[in-house]
Amino acid sequence: MKVLGTLFLIMLYHLTFSQLTNLVTKDKDDYYEEYSVLETDKKVKHGSYIKLKKGFFGGYALMTIGNYANGQKDGYWENYYAKSNNIKEKGYYKNDLRDSIWVLYYPERDSKDLIEVKSNKGISIQVVDANPVVCKSGKYKNDTITGVWQYYDETGQHTHSYDHDSGAVTFMRNQNNQNSENYNAGFIEGEYLFRQYLSEVFDFEGLMNSINTKIHLEPGKLTFKFTINENGLVDDLHCTEQTISNKKMYARATETIQSLNGHLYPKKLNGTYQSEVKTITFALDTESNTSWSNSGRVRSSETSMNFYLKISMDN
Repeated sequence: MKVLGTLFLIMLYHLTFSQLTNLVTKDKDDYYEEYSVLETDKKVKHGSYIKLKKGFFGGYALMTIGNYANGQKDGYWENYYAKSNNIKEKGYYKNDLRDSIWVLYYPERDSKDLIEVKSNKGISIQVVDANPVVCKSGKYKNDTITGVWQYYDETGQHTHSYDHDSGAVTFMRNQNNQNSENYNAGFIEGEYLFRQYLSEVFDFEGLMNSINTKIHLEPGKLTFKFTINENGLVDDLHCTEQTISNKKMYARATETIQSLNGHLYPKKLNGTYQSEVKTITFALDTESNTSWSNSGRVRSSETSMNFYLKISMDN
């Protein structure tokens, strides 16, 4: 049995870093939180911390575990993907800032179970059969990415390394698992995080909430061509296909692509950096939800249309 993550929920002693602390628990409808505060100032967190998400049908899922020192995040922390007990990232804080080594993981296919383990120090929560795959790893200094970071695909294969200080690819795997001198332009953090980045920056849910509900939307798409130049910057951005007429959606799409500056590396061919044309499509589609009701002999239905967005990039 593989186990990942341990934090004591019940402590026999609340003496941390030579300062007396009191245990605080918050048992809310949707989450459970536990941490310690200083006896001399009950607003200041000091010591171990845990937060769990409550399931709709019962049970708990890990959200965050870590440690505070005099009100600031300090030492080792773990964050988890929502409701799955799959670890998302782990690393260290110093004076409330990310510091030293951090590792980010791909979400696992299946949710994991939590178990309680008793010891002479109290009761700990552990994740059963965790087997996460590393997505990226490297160092932070004062909350800023620094030095060479390693990036991996969803099978755990090392794909490339990038020096964030010099702004250059230092390793790019080829088909023979050797360092390649030739490669296409791309997103520094890899394909999986590229899709995640585009989705988060576009913020489709937030955009839909800002659009007047009286405006009629139809399925369609926006396709843009642009160049990643020899410096890894976005150039010559223009729309090549537009079947979505909403101005807010068009503006959000262009802003999302322009935000890629600083997140891209250029194409390299025979030792020379070159520009490369890319295409990104924002496709808007719908899915219907139908609810039925009975009133005497009359049967009626109400159908609502939910929009969703798919973002894809091609060479």
